[in-house]
Amino acid sequence: MKKISVPLLTVLFAYSGNLTYAQPLLRTEAPPQHQNKKQKTPKNGTPRKIEKSKVNIERGTYHGWKNTVRLSNGETELIFVPQIGRIMRYATIGAPNLLWNNPALLGKTLDLAKPGTDWMNFGGDKLWPAPQSKWGWPPDPVMDAGTQEVKIKDGKTLLVKGKISPKHAVQFTREITMDAKGSTVTLVNTLTNVGKMEETWSCWEVAQMDDPDRMKTVLWKGGKNPKGYYDFPDAAPDEGLIKSEGGFLILERSKTKSAKIGSDSPEGMLISEKGKRQFLMKMKVEAGKSYPDENSPLEIYTNPDPAAYVELEMLSPLNKLKPGESVTFTVTWKIETLEKQPLPGDTPKKEGEKP
Repeated sequence: MKKISVPLLTVLFAYSGNLTYAQPLLRTEAPPQHQNKKQKTPKNGTPRKIEKSKVNIERGTYHGWKNTVRLSNGETELIFVPQIGRIMRYATIGAPNLLWNNPALLGKTLDLAKPGTDWMNFGGDKLWPAPQSKWGWPPDPVMDAGTQEVKIKDGKTLLVKGKISPKHAVQFTREITMDAKGSTVTLVNTLTNVGKMEETWSCWEVAQMDDPDRMKTVLWKGGKNPKGYYDFPDAAPDEGLIKSEGGFLILERSKTKSAKIGSDSPEGMLISEKGKRQFLMKMKVEAGKSYPDENSPLEIYTNPDPAAYVELEMLSPLNKLKPGESVTFTVTWKIETLEKQPLPGDTPKKEGEKP
């Protein structure tokens, strides 16, 4: 995929003064205690048990964007920015954002009347149609970063509706649901052909992650690619940055060149690791169906410095869609804490040696 780098280094955004949510939009029970307050410990040293909250949905301001929508359950939060049509924050409350945000474009929007010729890469997570060969570059501004309508469904789900792309005659909708406990988020992604002719499309989710240490997918050599992955033309990873380990295909980001691989692993899982946190992205890979990019439902793109991000990408099967027909696929997200394990380049400790 063609990319345009931005001139500023990435930064981490924690739940801070740049994020304000004063007006609850909807909650299913009384709000949890302020997330930044420390839990009090009784004199006996045993922390009090905290009741897990249900999902709160609030309107607020995020890095200059007003009227954004925040889902939270007392443990995890997700922020959707309607003005640019994407998820811009997903994290454990109080922890750094797992999604990359372009610091040069915080609080900005795209002027659809005068979009210019360069791609405004805001970061975050969004939907595109695939294959990219049908639309080239840059993406249609309306499809990529147009304003999206947000409604609340069943008190716990964001129902997001994008504008119709006049260039491609497609429209995206999403249902974004957070579990009442834990970190699991379910995204039901739909692409609809709103044109007058039959078209073949795949629905493509692109999540830009903030400079992970490494990325993983389950190694699978039983499909179309005997080495376990597909190198995109002119985008093969440098030797030494990709390897197999413990049943996984592991990729690291180059600071000097972009790279992209595809996988048809039936496990349908992509992972990014950063520090002690692991982001898991999962989908169902449908056996016997055709996918874009040499049959790659799973893709990883790495961007060079100074825009230090990685894309975890998932694609639905290719579908012939008559006017009014849709293709839908579901992706789930989860945050896990990594157990201590060696990363590439780590020196194993000798028996009895202190860490």
